[in-house]
Amino acid sequence: MLRLPVLTDVSVPGTARFVDAFAEAQALLTDHFPGPGTGEAFTEAADAARRAWRAAVGAAERIRLQGIDPAERAAVERVVKLLTTARDSDNEPERRLAYARARTELGRLDAAGVVHVPMPAQAALDAAARRELPP
Repeated sequence: MLRLPVLTDVSVPGTARFVDAFAEAQALLTDHFPGPGTGEAFTEAADAARRAWRAAVGAAERIRLQGIDPAERAAVERVVKLLTTARDSDNEPERRLAYARARTELGRLDAAGVVHVPMPAQAALDAAARRELPP
């Protein structure tokens, strides 16, 4: 999301094509074999979604952070470093501080419309910042 922010932006044509192709494949997904016709349609839709994903990632890698102001680009890069520090640190206070700073900066970037933080990503970040007690 931070390195390739256009993958969260459905106004970008490649991302929109992937979202549509993935939704089409999901619509054909069943718990039980639905018969050869629907099975073949699902396989074709899943292949189309995979191709659309690869194309969207390729476009996102070319675009990266190009459309973002240099100061905001630096803020995105800071968040990546903070999240890396938080993930890799064995020091609990350092880890919590890095997550807190990353969450604050991400909130600012999200509110400014620089990046969109999807709800699952925010929930994962919140959970990682809390870190559950050992069993």
